[in-house]
Amino acid sequence: MGNTETHYNAAISASIIYWGGTQAEADTYLAQTTVAYTTSGSSWKEVIGNQKYIALYGRGFEAWTSWRLLDYPNTFTRPSISNEAIPRRYLYGYDDKDLNPDNYAAASSAMGGDDKSSRVFWDIAGVGNKKTY
Repeated sequence: MGNTETHYNAAISASIIYWGGTQAEADTYLAQTTVAYTTSGSSWKEVIGNQKYIALYGRGFEAWTSWRLLDYPNTFTRPSISNEAIPRRYLYGYDDKDLNPDNYAAASSAMGGDDKSSRVFWDIAGVGNKKTY
């Protein structure tokens, strides 16, 4: 079965090879202290979240969902034209508001409002990009 570090290393190696790298390149990458499972982060969520985000290159929606789930990587920069935080969810569509107003009101109220900064049910509330469990 292996342990967490074994699976972490195998996943990173598989991603590097998928993108055209070699096992030797994967081994060199994994040997870096900023990448190695035991030395690269303060928590399993940070270590796995950072590398998962890299592995999801080209799959933006899935990477965004992973970020909302794990709260890592925590290195995003926003365009200077916006003071808004990164959206945590999509807004309800106009059809929902216009054609189903009672359920729209109940659902948006349960989530803290129909706002892109409100969280979906599995995105546990915390401060900024950090969740508290």
